[in-house]
Amino acid sequence: MKKSLAVLTGLLLSFAFTFPLRIKNRDLAILEGVKWSGKLTYLDYGSNRQVSIPADLMVEAATSETNTWYFRNEYPKEPHVNNVDTIVLKGRGHHINDQRLLERNKTGGFLRIVTQKRINDDGVDKIYQYTYLISRSSFSIKKEEKKKGDAGFIQRHVYEYTR
Repeated sequence: MKKSLAVLTGLLLSFAFTFPLRIKNRDLAILEGVKWSGKLTYLDYGSNRQVSIPADLMVEAATSETNTWYFRNEYPKEPHVNNVDTIVLKGRGHHINDQRLLERNKTGGFLRIVTQKRINDDGVDKIYQYTYLISRSSFSIKKEEKKKGDAGFIQRHVYEYTR
């Protein structure tokens, strides 16, 4: 009995560690509904300083497409830059748009999702890393950048919201 229990436990553990990470619909569905209010902090390349501006966000699920959400970004003091981002879970939850999933874990009441994508920006190879922290009352997206050969990432911008 003990031997069969040990074998079963071993099989379950090996399955758990080999099963790939996935972002689930409910991970993003929690963002829908009431407007999020907060700020965008970004790196101003002219002054090389962090600048913050007020920002609001509405998240809506697409009615005609599965695994798709519209993130309506509003900037109360700069409405001319308001925009809508389309967020799509792809590859059975292994990607957000063209960002590959690296990490998904729950810690301290937050769901933490980390993704990366490689780009070529005017002949320079870069990696963009995105960190999403999600809870019922707060949400943030941090975008970091690293050039090929750099030791670490620099923060490009971070959206921080509450509701």
